[in-house]
Amino acid sequence: MRYFLHLIQTYETVRDPEGSVHPNLADARGEAVDAARQMMSGAVRGGWDISDWAIEIADEHGVILDRLPFSSTLRPAERAASSPSPDADREVAAETNR
Repeated sequence: MRYFLHLIQTYETVRDPEGSVHPNLADARGEAVDAARQMMSGAVRGGWDISDWAIEIADEHGVILDRLPFSSTLRPAERAASSPSPDADREVAAETNR
């Protein structure tokens, strides 16, 4: 089935003119999550907050099947902070040697 990922910005909507084929809505949602995270990453590097944007997933008939707020694609900070960093072992070793 062809799904269309429309970008809902603060003051305008950018319609997906081509869409993409996915076996189901969950797969299309996965593409939307990846796209939202990629756009937010670029925006943050540029100093912009676009977390109030969203992607609407529509079917071939224009029916909106799902709405994915960009902010919903992020994990809470406390979960990220509790995840071990790649340098966690070195950080613990450095503190132990002090």
